[in-house]
Amino acid sequence: MNAENSTLSRKEHYDSTTIFLHWLTAALVIGLWIAGQSIGFFPRGVPRLGARSLHITVGAVLGVVLLIPLL
Repeated sequence: MNAENSTLSRKEHYDSTTIFLHWLTAALVIGLWIAGQSIGFFPRGVPRLGARSLHITVGAVLGVVLLIPLL
């Protein structure tokens, strides 16, 4: 590998907003998957309903985060 390939110019890097949105999306997807897999462990009634509602709310937040780059 030569010096030209090992150092990228600043124009070839993603901006901090894009990097933040990438990692936020990754964290939300992982969190939603874990929450979705564990909802069944909550007792029936209010605790399970609360977990499911939180899962749906975070899913809606993920939808908004996915739309941000399109604006």
